[in-house]
Amino acid sequence: MSDEILKERGERYGEFFGHAAITQQLKESMYDSPNWKGLYYDQREALEMIVHKIGRILNGDPNYADSWTDIIGYARLVEKRLLNETAIQTKLLKLCDQCKISVGRMGDICCDCLHLNNIKWP
Repeated sequence: MSDEILKERGERYGEFFGHAAITQQLKESMYDSPNWKGLYYDQREALEMIVHKIGRILNGDPNYADSWTDIIGYARLVEKRLLNETAIQTKLLKLCDQCKISVGRMGDICCDCLHLNNIKWP
């Protein structure tokens, strides 16, 4: 990366050391939280990228719209996956009549108890 690009980035986001200090402190707080280890990879990565953008906002130009747009984008990626999973679970999973375990769309036979269900699929 050329010195000219580094100079431009520094003007936009502030000194790199300041950004790094802010971002690493925020990340340490996330890693120490009780739910961190239970998050899915995309949730962790989105939060880390959001914190990176927050560090730029706090250390540099808080009125640079792209930083805010990026935060929305990372959150939206996780939201889309979660909404899609909810839709799939709602439409494609039914409970076995006998053991109440989920029966997938692949067939009407329960994988757990082998009960043949009479399921009306959407």
